[in-house]
Amino acid sequence: MQQVKRTHAVRCPVCGKGRVIDAAADVDPGRLHLYGPEHADKAELFSKCPKCGLQIGISFEVVKAEGEEKIMTDDPEEAVKELAMQKAQEVADRVDADVVIGADTVVAVDGEIMGKPKDPADAARMIHRIQGRDHEVLTGVAVILKKGEVETTINFAETTRVHVFPMTEEEIQAYAASKEPMDKAGAYGIQGLFAAYVSGIEGDYNNVVGLPVGRLYQEVKAIADVDLRTL
Repeated sequence: MQQVKRTHAVRCPVCGKGRVIDAAADVDPGRLHLYGPEHADKAELFSKCPKCGLQIGISFEVVKAEGEEKIMTDDPEEAVKELAMQKAQEVADRVDADVVIGADTVVAVDGEIMGKPKDPADAARMIHRIQGRDHEVLTGVAVILKKGEVETTINFAETTRVHVFPMTEEEIQAYAASKEPMDKAGAYGIQGLFAAYVSGIEGDYNNVVGLPVGRLYQEVKAIADVDLRTL
């Protein structure tokens, strides 16, 4: 099997979030792909990004929502659906696009909604809550599709249960200080250093990373009869 020489992992050149392996990685070239002619100026060859839709062949532009996020309910599933819709609607109101997708992820433990930590101490508090037990990761997704004067809205939440090994106080403090938790719901990234402490999951791995791409594709296809890959 042909191999490509390793160099280093970099951030996805499109979404800027997921870590991808560049063209010189020791992986089977069959697992690598061009992001497409429209991204030829950004990268030659990259592994599939776990954070963005290019994993399933969708080209898109990342637009950051600017509105204030407000949680109006204590129910985790309804909360993430609301947050995702707030993001999607705010962007749709100011961007000329046929399709706008908003998403938001939280971790829930015994009904407590945990978003992103404020600081390392808050991250350590969250990790104390999830270590040695299971918890739920919920991602809300909102899709706004515009076709002429017709607007279709899709809003759903996906839940994945994650099981975490018991962690020592030293492990908790070291991870909290690593900076990796600071931009992640529940103060951890399953695709990063925290993978060492995950004993298993029930459900969609991509949902824990931040976007249930399979369900997103299927929901849009079923409800709006639209193939996102053709837009």
